[in-house]
Amino acid sequence: MTIQGERVFLTGGAGFNHNSIFQLVGRHATATCAECHKNNVYRGTSRDCVGCHLANYNSTRNPS
Repeated sequence: MTIQGERVFLTGGAGFNHNSIFQLVGRHATATCAECHKNNVYRGTSRDCVGCHLANYNSTRNPS
């Protein structure tokens, strides 16, 4: 659901503004929930880049 350009998620009938916790910008704005929240686990999901992107960073070969 989008309200004035922000993604708003409904949880238990209460509105949840994801951007108040983690800004959904760039590719994060179009990612599905499951891409970040494995097995529908929301609490404890890393908010740091390294939490999701460490393997990609470590496998980078250019620049060397």
